[in-house]
This record gives sequence, C-alpha cells and structure tokens, in this order.
Amino acid sequence: MPEKGKQEIQRIKEIESINLATDDIRDL
Repeated sequence: MPEKGKQEIQRIKEIESINLATDDIRDL
C-alpha cells in the first residue's frame, strides 16, 4: 500500500475516534 494511502487511513481513524469521543461527552 502506498505511504500516502496509509497516512489517509490513519487520519480518518483519528478523526473517527475523536468523533466517537465527542459523542460520548455529549451523552453525559
């Protein structure tokens, strides 16, 4: 897999985990 593709996937995973974290905070 090209390096650029890896970076894109990593960024998407980070954004998704941040979104999940903010959703958890909103539920409190």
